[in-house]
This record gives sequence, structure tokens and C-alpha cells, in this order.
Amino acid sequence: MKLSAAVAQCATVMFDSAATVSKAQALMAKAAGQGVQAPVFPEAFLGGYPKGADFHIYIGGPTPEGREDWHLAPGASTQTASGQARP
Repeated sequence: MKLSAAVAQCATVMFDSAATVSKAQALMAKAAGQGVQAPVFPEAFLGGYPKGADFHIYIGGPTPEGREDWHLAPGASTQTASGQARP
């Protein structure tokens, strides 16, 4: 038996888990239309973790701006988001 897999190289909708779930559903539907059986998404994608965000955390940091961004991040929302992704 053959399995068709594809890697989704995409970013989340920053700080918006619900919109990220919608984006994932649309990408999965498009992939399925192309015969993909197993789409693979980046780590923490459904949680809406902002790709490339460092929250200004470095030696001597974090900054006030980084703290503000950190509070906008979805946090441990993966379980909630994965429940939303089910049809």
C-alpha cells in the first residue's frame, strides 16, 4: 500500500488559534484534492505559535515589548485547537 504525504511549509495566523485552525483545514482540503493522505504541519502550528517570534528573550532581556507579545501568544492551546480541527 502506498501512502502519499506532504509537508506544509507555512506559518500560523499570528496570535489567532481559531484562524490558524481554519487555515489548516483549508490546506488539508487542498492537499486531499491533490491525493495527499497525510499532510504534515510544523511543530506547534495548531497552537498558533508565531513563527520566528523570539519575544525579545535573549541575554539581558526580555524587553517590555517581548512581554506584551508573550501574553498575546496562545500558550498551551494545542489540545483545544486540535479539537476544533476535527470535522
